[in-house]
Amino acid sequence: MRCLIDWLYGLLFGIRTQTSEQHISDLEQMLSAQLEDQSQLQLEIIRTTHRLLIAHETRDELSRQQLAMRAAQIVSAVDREFPTPSPVVTETPMKKLAIFDCEIKHGVATEDNPAQPSYQYAKGWPDFAGMGISVIGAYDKADNRYRVFCQDNLHMWSDMIDQADYVVSFNGDQFDRPLLAAHGLDFPDAKNLDLAALIWQAAGIPEGEHPKGLGLDAICRANGIVGKTGRGADAPQHWQDGNIGRVIDYCLADVRCTWGLYLLIYVKGCILDPRNGKTLYVDLPE
Repeated sequence: MRCLIDWLYGLLFGIRTQTSEQHISDLEQMLSAQLEDQSQLQLEIIRTTHRLLIAHETRDELSRQQLAMRAAQIVSAVDREFPTPSPVVTETPMKKLAIFDCEIKHGVATEDNPAQPSYQYAKGWPDFAGMGISVIGAYDKADNRYRVFCQDNLHMWSDMIDQADYVVSFNGDQFDRPLLAAHGLDFPDAKNLDLAALIWQAAGIPEGEHPKGLGLDAICRANGIVGKTGRGADAPQHWQDGNIGRVIDYCLADVRCTWGLYLLIYVKGCILDPRNGKTLYVDLPE
């Protein structure tokens, strides 16, 4: 079953070198190979196939009807070969998601990021109002597109959030949401889904702490997802230097990391801890 998961993530995040028909053929071959080993052919095949359909909603190579028909044929073949009295678990469709990340205009001077002449800084980590918002990057799953919100269109942020079931972030509880709140752009608690909080809870990290070695970049790279493209501490300086496109590009790369991490947890229900390689089981809300 690990080969099936690896194939899925290679399809979603790797370099695309095959046609959709070739990908479907690969899936059929892998499932056929699984038929030779009954111990591995459990309900997980049905769940994974269905989740593949959900994750595949964002692709255009085949219509969903064609893909659903092919997947149904595969599952039916499994059922005929190994009938089981176990009930089939009905999966609910993936929720409407808005995955986001914020960048700031004014950084915070720290020991690792000392103040430099000619740059403006916030008064400290509690000074979210003084940080300012330079960019909010987002992936709107409902519309299947990436979004950028700056000063001229920040009012459109709330329109997207209103349509989402969950607003997904990495460490949003400690940074992005207080920043949004300081600028009148926060969203209801019921929509909040902070992947960092869920992962750190699974790792036994006390609430409110920021553990070393369990950041977005480390977690993504340890789990086969493309990591970050820069340092968040550099973004305010780039913004003040007028490198607007560079900041937007960095922000959207973080959004892509977060989206990839969400998909990994959605499909597998777990990640590898980058500190020790152990499995962390992470529960997403229904």
